[in-house]
Amino acid sequence: NFRIGHSKSQKDYLDYKARILKNRGIRKYYRKDNKGFGYKGERMYLFETKYYQELTEIYNLLYVNGKKTFSREYLNLLNGEGLAYWYLDDGNYDDGNVKQNSNWRGYAAIIVGKNNHKKNEIDIILKWLMERFNLKAKIIEKNNRWVIKFSTKETEKLFEIISLFVHPSMNYKLSGEFRNNFIEWIEKPKDYYCNKVKSINKIDLKKYNRGNLYK
Repeated sequence: NFRIGHSKSQKDYLDYKARILKNRGIRKYYRKDNKGFGYKGERMYLFETKYYQELTEIYNLLYVNGKKTFSREYLNLLNGEGLAYWYLDDGNYDDGNVKQNSNWRGYAAIIVGKNNHKKNEIDIILKWLMERFNLKAKIIEKNNRWVIKFSTKETEKLFEIISLFVHPSMNYKLSGEFRNNFIEWIEKPKDYYCNKVKSINKIDLKKYNRGNLYK
């Protein structure tokens, strides 16, 4: 089965993920965290699915001998939407309210645990980001973690790619101009055509690489 958990402050984001997987036999529940999952002592909301072969296939591709391993084969399955969820789960945004070089005033970063991943895996990620999305990043070590860091310019490019997939409850992980671009791609009821059209905007879907999350 597949399990996802978030803190109370990200419950709306968790519920959105559950709606995406609504046909996967989801069971929702919550628990007090006393084992180091997230912030200790905080209420954690979780859901888990029933067993599905396609999820097992993804697991087997990502985990080698029971250890999460980033390979180019796995990364190539992710499109712009997949990158968005990765950033929302493991990334953060610094809005530049501290003294720093102008090239890094307002930057995004994705955190990867150092104990579980070797430097060559991070190099694979950096190369994939450049070749797949034309995103340039650098790697630094901090608090026993790998930090994949994007400059201010590259952060804007990242946000341009992922902003359509960022649930409103997670807007704080984007800079202001990229907030509220979210489009819910989940299938609507058959009478959706009765909804009132508020506005029509032209967008280039190719730029966002919209498609099956794992294709």
